[in-house]
Order: sequence, then structure tokens, then C-alpha cells
Amino acid sequence: MVEADEIVRLYQQGERNFSRLNLSGLSFQGQDLSGADFTQANLRGTTFRRSVLRGANFAGARIGLRLRGKILLTLGLLVLAALLGIGAGIMGTIVNLEIRVHTTRFEEIIAGWTTLLLLIGYTFVSTRHGLKAGFSLFLIAFAVAVSVAATGPLIATLINPIAFSIAFAIANAITIVLTVLAATVTATVLATGGWAAIGMGSAALIIAVFILGFASTVAITHIVASIVAVVPCVLMLTGYQCWRALKGDGQHSMIRQAVTALTVQWGTSFQSADLTDASFTGTRLHNANFDNAILTRTCWANGARTASIHAIGSPFAFLG
Repeated sequence: MVEADEIVRLYQQGERNFSRLNLSGLSFQGQDLSGADFTQANLRGTTFRRSVLRGANFAGARIGLRLRGKILLTLGLLVLAALLGIGAGIMGTIVNLEIRVHTTRFEEIIAGWTTLLLLIGYTFVSTRHGLKAGFSLFLIAFAVAVSVAATGPLIATLINPIAFSIAFAIANAITIVLTVLAATVTATVLATGGWAAIGMGSAALIIAVFILGFASTVAITHIVASIVAVVPCVLMLTGYQCWRALKGDGQHSMIRQAVTALTVQWGTSFQSADLTDASFTGTRLHNANFDNAILTRTCWANGARTASIHAIGSPFAFLG
């Protein structure tokens, strides 16, 4: 494989044809390669950050992650998924044990109904307005409940003790579900990133590792069954939202930005590059970073699907 310095030297000597070359993993950061021909070249993991590529031809080039990048990304996502699963189980168990010690049967019933109602509300709000709005619902409810429950005996003597018990039960229910919810949503986004970068098999493996970590903790700590049921429900809900995000739904842009951040780190980078009049005809732009690139009159004919393109000026990748 040729080196980046050799390509730059040949370009400065007037050479423009670099088609079909293996340039994988090389860095051309800040170089002026205007008019260069990279048709059908291997550009996986190649860096063109801040490069000038006016009129360059990338038709049919192979763009995306290198094998090493795929392996590192997969291993990293698997480790994170396992930690999330174990962490969700441990935190849920700790709070659950605290509830069992300090609550009555009445408060447990209230907590159960609160969990169900909050999940229904979260499903509606997050599906219509995105994950941020869904979690805001939990945080607002938690703040109100804690503001009442945390005042302790003083409020209990001034208001009906039942009201205090209800607030305390709601605060506990939200704490448990919010912990498991956050971990499950994060794991689903990680799996979506794995699917976008590597394939469906990677996504399935990441979810399997998360569930295994959570299930193992449940088996050891005997967490209540009502919390266990939250995981598959949230996985399906967030999976649906991730699918909508990758289809370009603006309500779920936060998911897309998170997936993009995961998938473009080791892919081909055109970050801040000048791609005026460049051509990507017939190129599958899989995991390419075009953050802040100049794309004036850039040709995408028969290339990436427009539904998979983030708005110019935000971190975006082509998740083909």
C-alpha cells in the first residue's frame, strides 16, 4: 500500500489519477487535492479533514470503517452494553430493597400504578416529541414527588399522611424506572450504532449482552418482576424510535446524533473539507463524516439515500 506522503508528492508533480489504489487508513488532513481522481479507490478509514477537494472524483470509492475500526467499535459497544445491563440491575435492586424496607403495602401498590402510568406517559411523549421530552416528564414528576416526600415529618403533620405516602411511593417508583429506563435506552442506541456501522448481527449481539448482564443481576439479587418487564418494553419502543430517527424524523434527532457520534469516529472523514463540485456518483457513503464540509454543487447521483443525510452544519454521517 502506498503512503500518504507519496500520494501528495505525486499530486504536486502533476499526477491526478489515484483510482483503484488502496489508501485505507491514510491521512490527507489539510492537503490540497483538488481535481484528484479517487474512483473505485479503497478509502475506508481515510482522513480528508480540512482538505481541499474541489472537483475531486470519488465515484465508486469504498468509504466507511476499516476492519480494525469495526472490531474496536464492536468490542467497545459490547463492553458498554454489559456494564449498562449490570448497572441497571444493581441500581434497580438497591432502590427496590430500600422501598421494601421503608414502605407499606399501600405504598407499594401506589408505586406499581405510578410505574405503569409513567411508562404510558413516557411512551406517548417520547414517541411524539422525542427522548428528551420523554425523560423530562420523568424528571418533572420526580422533582414534584421528592419536593413533597423530602420534607419529611413536618409536611406529614400538616397534610394528610396518605398524601405524603403517595408522594414517597411515586418518588421511589420513578427512581427505579428512570434508572432502568436510562440504561435500556442507552443500550438500544448503542445497538443502533452497531447496526449502522457494522450490521444487524452486531446490533443483536449488543442487545443480547445487555439483557444477559441485566438478567444475571436480576437472578443474583432477586429484583422484583415488575422492573424486569420494563426492559423488553423499552427496548421495543426505543428501537422503533431509533428506526424513525435513521429515517430522518426530526423529533428523534438526538438519537441520530448519538448514533452518528458512535459510527463516524473510525470511518472516512471529510470533516470541514471543501468538496465543491466533487462527485460521489455511485458511491456508498457508509459511515462517512461530513461535519461542516462545504458541499456546494457536490454530486450524489446514485449514491447515498437522501433520507439518511443529516442537515449540513451538524455532525452527520451517511448510514447507508
